[in-house]
Amino acid sequence: KHLSYVTQCLGMMMALLPHIRAALMAQLPPKQHTLLAELDKIKKEYQEHNEKVLNKFVSIIGGIVEHGLAPRIAGTDFAARDRDHPYENQDEIKCCVFLDGISSSTKKLHQVLNALLPPDHLQDVFSRIFAYLDEKIPELFLAATTTNAPNNGTPSFQFPSTDDGKRRLILEVLHTTKTLNALDGVLPWDFTAMTVLERRMDYKLPEASKDTT
Repeated sequence: KHLSYVTQCLGMMMALLPHIRAALMAQLPPKQHTLLAELDKIKKEYQEHNEKVLNKFVSIIGGIVEHGLAPRIAGTDFAARDRDHPYENQDEIKCCVFLDGISSSTKKLHQVLNALLPPDHLQDVFSRIFAYLDEKIPELFLAATTTNAPNNGTPSFQFPSTDDGKRRLILEVLHTTKTLNALDGVLPWDFTAMTVLERRMDYKLPEASKDTT
């Protein structure tokens, strides 16, 4: 919440500076116009600081995803999930703890920021978050296959070998991305995480399945 106040204040100052500059230019003699360069430097510093604040929101989600949720990938069996958690409507598919945690954590942050940030800042922040998640979701699944379980030394996660398991993994990721894009006021992101995972598993989700989610 405090970060959102900071970015609002910075945005207000950056919006005011051009007007302040114009007013000073009208009052100062031409020989002193070089002093206005200091205002330009201040505006640049505000822009750089605002960029760091906006990226901080990505870092908040990143810490949750990489340290709190990524370990939950271990032991996830998507073939078993498809068998044990059937669904009639793909919109109601039950996601694994890792993906469900991504959705819920992002929605909680959105709930706070949607009430505090102006629309353009909200879109900027969540476009950055979506870009991060789009890259990180397949990356963390891949990383889990190289992390050995402490009890027997085998990988803590293995990509499904059956078509049912592969389809379930892709559908859960697809459901997650649709949930994120449905957040109020965000710019829909063209997620590529599903394509990356399809290539890794040598599996292609039928277009009809994508259209019905």
